[in-house]
Amino acid sequence: MPDSNSKLNEILEYENECFSDLTDLLKDLCYAFKKRDKNSIDELFKEINDIYFEIQTTERERIETAKIIAAKNGCTPKVTDLQKYMTPLEQNEFNSLTERLSSSIKNVKRQTAIISSIIEQHGIYAAMMLSEWQRLSSEKGNNNILKLSENIEFKG
Repeated sequence: MPDSNSKLNEILEYENECFSDLTDLLKDLCYAFKKRDKNSIDELFKEINDIYFEIQTTERERIETAKIIAAKNGCTPKVTDLQKYMTPLEQNEFNSLTERLSSSIKNVKRQTAIISSIIEQHGIYAAMMLSEWQRLSSEKGNNNILKLSENIEFKG
């Protein structure tokens, strides 16, 4: 059975994989939004939700494992304190994994910002179209576009 330090590194490795998968899903979601592919968007949201809960579970496990290591060593569960009680090899792996995790989180935040921007742009565009439609459908007098369309005769 792996010791607590090895277990913490295994958890960090898995958490990095989850964040990498999430980043890929967010990139796919961005592409689906651009293509206006509703089916893909719906499916991606389900997958994102699943990986999100997996990340939450893994994060809780990481925090608990860090607390156990800290309690054993009489320190806080912070990265800098936990490192002091690791072998040089464990420290190197731990540092690499925590740096990758930090980078993965930044990537997720970046992708989320891009998606938020796309959604906002779509919302603004939809609001403009709705406003224009309302303007056209409520013009005064007989120039109302809806009334004009009743008088148009289509011949084949």
